[in-house]
Formats: sequence, C-alpha cells, structure tokens
Amino acid sequence: MKQLLLALCLFIGMSAQAQPNATWKWAQPVSDFNGVMDIATDAAGYYYVTGRVAGTLQLGKTQLTSPGSLSVYVAKCRPSGEVVWATQLPCSANALGTSVQVDAQGNSYVAGYFQGTLSYGNNQQVTAQTPDGGNTAFLLKCSSAGQVQWVQQISASGTELYGTCEAWAVAVDLAGNAYLTGQASGSQVHIGALAFANRERQTYLASYTPQGTVRWAQMWQSVASYGGNRGWGVSVDNFGNCYLSGNQFGGMQLAGQSIPANSSYSLFLAKFDARQGQLQWLQAPAANGNGNSLATDNQGNVYLAGSFSGTSTFGSKILTSHGDADAVVVRYNRDGRVGWATAVGGTNGDYDGDLAVDKATGKVFMSGVANFTSQSTNQSFVVQLQPNGKAFEPTLVSGPGTSSSTALAIDRNNTIFTAGVFTGSCRFGTDALNSTFTSGYLASFGASNARNRITESNATLAATSVYPNPAREQFTLRLEGYDAQPARAVLLNQLGRRVAEQTLQLAGAVTETTFNTANLPTGVYILRVEHGQQVTTRAVTVQ
Repeated sequence: MKQLLLALCLFIGMSAQAQPNATWKWAQPVSDFNGVMDIATDAAGYYYVTGRVAGTLQLGKTQLTSPGSLSVYVAKCRPSGEVVWATQLPCSANALGTSVQVDAQGNSYVAGYFQGTLSYGNNQQVTAQTPDGGNTAFLLKCSSAGQVQWVQQISASGTELYGTCEAWAVAVDLAGNAYLTGQASGSQVHIGALAFANRERQTYLASYTPQGTVRWAQMWQSVASYGGNRGWGVSVDNFGNCYLSGNQFGGMQLAGQSIPANSSYSLFLAKFDARQGQLQWLQAPAANGNGNSLATDNQGNVYLAGSFSGTSTFGSKILTSHGDADAVVVRYNRDGRVGWATAVGGTNGDYDGDLAVDKATGKVFMSGVANFTSQSTNQSFVVQLQPNGKAFEPTLVSGPGTSSSTALAIDRNNTIFTAGVFTGSCRFGTDALNSTFTSGYLASFGASNARNRITESNATLAATSVYPNPAREQFTLRLEGYDAQPARAVLLNQLGRRVAEQTLQLAGAVTETTFNTANLPTGVYILRVEHGQQVTTRAVTVQ
C-alpha cells in the first residue's frame, strides 16, 4: 500500500486534490480492439465514434453488421451510450477510421486509410489509387443525419519508393473547413491536384473546403536521408491558426525552417496560417517522445499532450520523467511561448492517450495508460488539470485485468467520453467488463450531478435555418416544427463571447426573427439555439 501511495504521489506530481465530484457513469465492451478509434462531441451533447466493423460490432444495444468482411463506420450516440444513427462504408479489402470531428452544423468528418474499394450511399464507390498493397488515406464528410456527402483520398504513385499514405487526425474550423494530417511515402504523393515528389515517411498537412476541395497542402522533408516524421495531432483556433504536432527523427524541414538531424524520436509542434497554409513557426522541445494530441481554447492558447523520457525542456520549464516515460501536457500561447508544462507519471512507463480542453474555462482533460508498480500495471487513467496546469488526482480503471485509454472527448458539462482496449477483468466504478482476449471499451466519466441527458422531443425533427448566409446587413433565423415553448437564440463571436441574444415565443408552426449584423466585424459566428434541453448550432458568416 505504501508503495502504491508513493507512486500516486509521483504520478500526480502537482496536486493532492481529487477530481471534483466525478465518477464512472457507465462502461460497455466493444468486441474489436479497433472498433472505436476516436471520439468527438457536438454542441448538443451527443458523441460520435469511428473505427471499423469486422463482421459485427456491438455499440451499446445496437449491433452493427458489415455488409462485407469489413467496414469503416461513424456513429452518433446519446450521452447514455445509445446509438442514434450509424453509417457504414463497406470495404473490399482493408480499412480503418482513425479520427472523427464534428462541425457547428452537426456534420461529421472521418479520417483514416484503406485499400481496395469503399462503397457508400446509392451505389457510390471510391477506389484506392495507391498501388501494390499500399494504404490510401481518406477524409469523408457526413451530414447531420449521417449521409455521406463526399470522400477524398491522398494517394501515392511511382516505383522508386514504396507508396503508402495514412491519415491520423482531422480538425474542423467554424466555417466547416477541414484539416487533415498523417504520414505518406511515395515517388509522388497526390493531395487533390497537388503532387509532392520523393517523400518517404513524411508528414503532410492539408486543408479542405466544406465541399471537399483542397484549399492548400504542405508536406515536410527530412534533413537526413535516414529520417522520418509523422503528424499525430491537428487543431485550429478561432483566430485563423492551425497547429500540428507529431514526432520525428533525422530532422525535418519546410519553407526555410528546420529541426536539426537527430538519431532518436522527438516531438514537434508547428503553427500554420489556416487560410493559406503558410508555416509560422516550428518548435522541437528537447524531449525524446511523441506529440500525440492537440487542443485550443477561446483565448488562443494551444495545448499539447504527449510523452517524454529523461530530462526535457519545454520553454523555460525543465521536467524529468519519474520512470521510463511520463505523459506530459504543455500549454503554449499563439507566439509559441510556454505557459506551463505538467508531467503526469509514476515510477514506470506512463503514456498519454488523448486530450480535450474546455475552450471557455481552460480546464484540461487527459487519458492514457499508467504503470505504477509491478503490482499495478497497464491501467487506463483519466485526469483533469486546472487552468494553471496543476493536476487533480487521476482516476484509474481497476484490475486485475489491463487496460489503456486511447481516445477522449468532453461535452459542455465536462462529462468525459473515452475509449480504449482492455484484457481480462476490469472495473469502471460499479461496471465490470470481462474479456479473455484484447477487446475495446467505451465509457463515460463525470460529475454525478451533471445534466448530460438529452430530452427527445419534436424538436429533434425540427428545421433550423439561417438566411442569407453569408450575411451583410442582417440575417433571418427560421425555426420550423418546434414545440410551443420559449427558445433562446444566442450569437457568439470567435472568442465565444455573446454579441446578440433573443428570446423567442414559439406560437405557430414557423417562427422567424432577424439579427442585425451591420455593425459586426467580418468573420464566422456561431448561432446557438436552446429549446428545452435541445441545443442546435449554425455557423453564420458575416461579410
């Protein structure tokens, strides 16, 4: 017990407080360990998952069955774990959805990679363009009802270098532009109409319009012939900035900026102009490890989660891992200056899984896998960090089985939705999961009094529209089919600050109201409509 207590003290490192009034809400097994690869949430409190369906996949009470041997899927779920809808794209060979995000209008974006042919919609197909068994990266968009709108791919060609392309992270901005990163190799790497020659194990970053057209793309080159790098995380803020993180060895270079060649993996962080794709700055902290996840807040800070070993320097902060490796969270401002850096780890190797940030408050949530002692190994954890970087005591998934959290998202109440893998018998509060083989899991964790239930009503079938959009002098909000109870419409700027608000009395089948935008700065705004416990958001562009 003393050994475990010492490990816990080392693990939290910054604070002895417990995470406030939080507990496991539910947990459910997922038969395939690649069944749930990522999680995202929308403004209304739903969560979305992606991964693969290999034969069958159980999500709560819903069983998904692939029409072929394997499918990529995206599913929208209620906070209780029930599936609202699920969309599958059957594949003739191999495929995996690796990342999912949701825009302000409820459209979902899924990244991943595949071989063969993906099928969707009304007999529509997309065939991978990378030859000879290499992977092809993809990005797809689904409507708020789960209908596939388009599928785009990043492929490789040529014979001098083995071609393979993978996508590992996607982000989306307020205007519905998507940002995709991963790794690609090939004599020619094709991103839309753009081609990059002679790339081997190199990071790419590409941006797409809401219609699926490539806006811009960048691709790194190694400094040394033996080098390689990979993009793991991407995030955009409300100020027109895009951030990219990953790991590299052998150095990397782009647009006159570079990281010197080295012989071990280290993490990197880069900032781009989200409009044009121009590199603003590039950093490589003195850290042996990975930069896995990114998030931003409404104040323009960017948060990096990763792992490191030994002694590492983040700005003026010097951290030393307690064991073989520690997870780490670092907060940067828009200029790349470090605000704080917090190591999360015990006496053995501990690694991050995913990161989420409450954009309004700056609260940070991280998941991963912890190895405290020989008697307490490979346990999933979730931990909250305060806005000043101090960590609360982590919450563990108890054994005797092993577990590892790989994905995490939060809703507007800071309820956590997390996914990972487990083997044996593991307990999430009062819920026990058991599996002889390595399987996946989905779980929810948060304050016991959080209001994260969604009341289903006729409003779920209601229509919310904004016109004209883009707007110049004014725009009209039209609500159709809502229940006869008051609704609140709030217009938020890119900082999340309220610039206009109206309370509407819904007396008929259709209600309309006008918002004056003549004195508002140009940009993208979010219109939030609250009706009972139903929340709907729309992006509004002011010109």
